Amino acid sequence: MCTKLKTDPINGLPNEKSLLEARRRIFGRNEIPAVPSKSFLRLAWEALQSVNRLAFAAAIRRFLLDELSLRKKMVRFVILALMVH
Repeated sequence: MCTKLKTDPINGLPNEKSLLEARRRIFGRNEIPAVPSKSFLRLAWEALQSVNRLAFAAAIRRFLLDELSLRKKMVRFVILALMVH
């Protein structure tokens, strides 16, 4: 790795300004680019989207369970009606 980066593992980088400038041109600056931060409204919107998804999933689940319960009641009623008839 040191040979690929052209550095000395014991002494590190050279102190000569021309060599440092050449390294900067070849390898680029050693800094992480700043990422724009999200606004409070954006963060709040993203949080609400998560809550909305959970509420939507809960509503679908409730609807399906109610539908299943209604079917069971209808089947029981039909069976009872056939038995009584």
